Order: sequence, then C-alpha cells, then structure tokens
Amino acid sequence: MNTETPPPLVPTEGIQQCTTSVIILTQDAPRRILLAFHEALGKWVPPGGHQEAGENPIDGGIREVLEETGIDVTEYIPNQKQLNGDTVAIPPPQYLFKERIEANDTAPIHYHLDFVYVVFIPFQEPHPQTNTPHLPRWFTIDETEDIPLFDNVRHIIASLR
Repeated sequence: MNTETPPPLVPTEGIQQCTTSVIILTQDAPRRILLAFHEALGKWVPPGGHQEAGENPIDGGIREVLEETGIDVTEYIPNQKQLNGDTVAIPPPQYLFKERIEANDTAPIHYHLDFVYVVFIPFQEPHPQTNTPHLPRWFTIDETEDIPLFDNVRHIIASLR
C-alpha cells in the first residue's frame, strides 16, 4: 500500500492572490466575446484583475469590467444575497483556475486563484474608464481560433460551441 502523498497538480511555491475574470458574451447571434490585448503577456484576455481589500469575487469582477470596458455587468452577473447581518451568499464562479504567474520585474513567481464568471449581455461598444493602450474588442467565437489566448480561455470558449 502506497502511503506517499502525490505532488500537487500545480506547485505551490510563492504567494497566492485572488483575481476575478469575467467572460462577456453577447446574448444575440452571432455570439461574440469581449477581449482586450494584454501587451506584456502578448495575449487577448477577458476583463479582470486582482480583488481589492474587502472585495469578494463578484464585487471585484463588476469593478474590473467597468474600469476596463466601461460596461456595467451588475444586472447580468449572479446576484449576491444578504442572509443576515454577518453573512452574504456569494454565487460560485462558473470556473475556478489556479494559474502560475512567472516572475517579472515587479513580482516573484506567484499564483492567481482566478474566479471566472460568464455573463451574457446585449451588444454594446466598450468605452474603458482606465487609460489602456488597446481597447477591448468583440470577436466572434470563430475569430478566437486565430488569436493568441491562454489555454484556460480557449477551454471556456470550446465549452461555448
């Protein structure tokens, strides 16, 4: 009988940070996804980022989407529910990824625990509130086959087909 503990799927050295990403899709056909080009990573990514102090994944996702796209997804993202004065029921994300982030000029190797929500909204043009070199852009699902994406984003898109 083998009593050794198997190694973790993803190594755990380094700190872990909580992030939220929001996959934004159009409600109407043709189905489109909103992505922004991340210059440092060289990939198209969904809106999202680190949860700030005191934020839960839903609050962080709403804030990040608004900052990065100018779109308010409050009425499309799952609703939180105040159960009593001390407890809020936070809907689980559709996806939860642990992502290794390589060391760079500003941070050592670390991990993101990424809470990923998927929302369907009426089509609207993005108008980011933050200064970004690349405006978010809508892609049809088929167009995403020819652009650089992370594997987890491809995985989600494949589940939408």
